[in-house]
Amino acid sequence: MPETSIVVKSTDRYSDAIKKMSSVTKSFSKDVDKLEDTLYALNKNKITMKMDLSKAKSELKAAEKQFDLTHSAADGLKLELAQANYDNMVRNLKAVTSAARETEKAISKAENSADSGGGGTSFGKSVINALAVSGIGDAAKQILSQGANAIAGSALGDDGGSMFSSALSTAATGASAGFMVGGPAGAAIGAAIGTGVGLVSGGIQIFEKRDDAYKDWYAGLYENAGATTDTGLSSGSTIAGSREQTQMAFAQKLGGDEAANAYLDRVKAMATSTNYSYDEITGYSKLLLNTYDAEKTLGVLQTLSDASAGLNLGSSDVKMFISGLSRMRTSGKATTEYLNYFSERGVDVYQALANSTGKDKSKIPEMVTKGKISGADAAEAILTYINETYGGLSDKLATSYDALTDNLSDVQADIDSAMGEGYNEERSKSIAAQIESYGGELGDALQEANKAIGAGRAALENLADQYTEEALSAVLTGKETALDWSDGNAERLQELAGLYQQAMEDYNNGNTQAGTLVETYLEEARALAEAQYDSSEAVRAQTDAENDMITAIRENTAALGGWKAQYDLSQNLTKGRAATWTATTQTTGSSSGTNTMIANGYGYANVVPRNAIGYAVGIDYVPYDNFPALLHQGEQVLTAEEARSGNSDSGGVQIIMNGVTIREDADIDRVAAALLQKMELAGMRG
Repeated sequence: MPETSIVVKSTDRYSDAIKKMSSVTKSFSKDVDKLEDTLYALNKNKITMKMDLSKAKSELKAAEKQFDLTHSAADGLKLELAQANYDNMVRNLKAVTSAARETEKAISKAENSADSGGGGTSFGKSVINALAVSGIGDAAKQILSQGANAIAGSALGDDGGSMFSSALSTAATGASAGFMVGGPAGAAIGAAIGTGVGLVSGGIQIFEKRDDAYKDWYAGLYENAGATTDTGLSSGSTIAGSREQTQMAFAQKLGGDEAANAYLDRVKAMATSTNYSYDEITGYSKLLLNTYDAEKTLGVLQTLSDASAGLNLGSSDVKMFISGLSRMRTSGKATTEYLNYFSERGVDVYQALANSTGKDKSKIPEMVTKGKISGADAAEAILTYINETYGGLSDKLATSYDALTDNLSDVQADIDSAMGEGYNEERSKSIAAQIESYGGELGDALQEANKAIGAGRAALENLADQYTEEALSAVLTGKETALDWSDGNAERLQELAGLYQQAMEDYNNGNTQAGTLVETYLEEARALAEAQYDSSEAVRAQTDAENDMITAIRENTAALGGWKAQYDLSQNLTKGRAATWTATTQTTGSSSGTNTMIANGYGYANVVPRNAIGYAVGIDYVPYDNFPALLHQGEQVLTAEEARSGNSDSGGVQIIMNGVTIREDADIDRVAAALLQKMELAGMRG
């Protein structure tokens, strides 16, 4: 087995940070604030590194276990890498721990040398540092947030709960930090600031959720519209194709296209007003037209539709009626068999014949038996009886829910058929051209090309099989390889042959565990075969050709706009409600369009500069005179003097809230009242 050497370079994600921290600690700055910031960063890294070290230790144990089981070169390599990674992390953790100790000493030394008046700030930051490192602060905020979400979400709903929870959580954070710095007054100030930040954060979260819902909604509308068209086209193409064949058949029966088209137009109308579908009517018509003309056929179908409504008949029953009528008219006889087609389905045929002949109903069976009633007369008598008994019932049935649903389907089929007819007509031109083209010289050339493609694919698959066969034969039987193998792989196959023989010998001597070694050797042989196949000249030639194709396609299509159109379409679907804020704008004035009318939420319009935009998140400085901006309800605009006054004030922490200025402990109650008002207003806005 060839020797394997491993060089691990100690450059992980901690190295740069450790170097920077080490340089800071060596200088032992007298600035306690900077030292505490350094200590915080070091301790934070210690926590992360301990978790990573634990993971690396687990990976090392797993690698050791795997190598003990297989003793393969691959698993040995994995073990060495895992050990190197673990050792590297141990060294880094020691370095960070040492730097943290040195920083703590520097902080202690600086605090001891400082006068008594400087302890407040240092103590505060030390406490905050300790809490931050320990994770207690984060845990407290998480628990508070969970509680707020549970209670406020139950009372106010998801949006209101999110707003309240965000405000409460950040208020608690601000109060905690403020207390460390400035005691009770600082706590009030921190809570106020935190609440304001929380309300903004909660509002942003709500907007994002609503915006996502809006994007999903309108994207669904777009997709549904496209799906409706695609479904209609697919269905319509099928319907139109079927009706085209039907038209050809009726042209033969009725003596030409004109007569067929006129008849089928009436069929469409009947389908939308009766309990029959278009296909059912055309199917019945093909049978009836053998013994009736077109006009009479439609009349018979209307009569049978009334019978279907009155007797609740199905398609098979109607076909039996048509069969009975056709056979009586064709044979000229009214037999008991034919009459039973009707009587078995609820039509009193003997009463019908009694009405037409003027004879007593009891005499009709004998007359039928003796053949005294012709088939044509019997058929006409039955249709007359049905009209008198059930006439008009199909019109009443047409107003029922089921009938309306069926008729709507017929109407929709007609609509889809129109789209399919246009599609089929135009596509037929190209299909006919393709048939002509592919049936000639182009088709012959494609057949030859496809034959070559198939043979080429098979040749590559055969080559892969041959490499696998040779690899297994070399290991299992010691047979020499004939294909083009690399020297290293050929030598490894010989080694595996020896290892396999030894493992099989051990297995035959009772060492059943050696079977796992046999499995490993055969798997490696197959892997070597696959790798050798992938590296073969034939595969490399195919890969080179594919790379050339990709390059050519990319370079020759770069100037085309197809990709950009698809990109623009996808990007358009990512826009949310903010994209609609200017969708209702209307330019007014001259052709230069200096002003824009914007419809607002109160039903009136404002005239604003065309290039004005909103600054809902604020702007630190107005860059020039007559600067255009869209203002929103609830925002505040300062005069230049007020802005300068605010920026130049250096008298410590100052918060302006509805006219309340916090400068001392006495202002806490006023802060609380103003804060409550802010939260109530936020709740009312949703």
